[in-house]
Amino acid sequence: DDPESGKGRDWLGAIQLAWTAPPVVRAVKPEVQQIFQRPLTPGDTLSKVDGTDVTGLGRDAILKLLTQSGGLAFEDSGAVAFEQGICNSAASARLSQPEEDPQTDKGCDWIGGIQLAWTSPPVVRGLKPEVNRFFGGRLTLGDTLHSIGGQKVAGLGRDEILLRFSTCAKLGFRDRRAAGL
Repeated sequence: DDPESGKGRDWLGAIQLAWTAPPVVRAVKPEVQQIFQRPLTPGDTLSKVDGTDVTGLGRDAILKLLTQSGGLAFEDSGAVAFEQGICNSAASARLSQPEEDPQTDKGCDWIGGIQLAWTSPPVVRGLKPEVNRFFGGRLTLGDTLHSIGGQKVAGLGRDEILLRFSTCAKLGFRDRRAAGL
């Protein structure tokens, strides 16, 4: 049994999974790291098997999928917490007025470690260092918010954008250098 959850756990090759919902990585052997695009760490969750979402599936169903395919996708537990932080800070920002933005009269808000000025499109004015872990070190001051959940934000106002943020959707930023800004 898994001491943290009381559920069962198994070694699947070099990855130990606890059969929580969703399944959580408890241990990883070093040879696994060369298989995945980013390092797999304890606390990451199993999200897909060969493109099939495993949310709500139990151990037997997941093991059956694994015997039929073998392609795994894991979610970074830090990224999940970061996305939840965006949702929470957006919901809080919706309940208050924006802070003053010294460069425009539009105001700005801190959303999950990213300070956005409410220009069109919104521009990054501030950035906490830990945020770039989730953007591969590429997000910089002056970059613009391009999309939320795959939907472009051009022409949307603060309230509409904060509402979209509060749904916990994935973000897309456009590099100010690539955009010619």
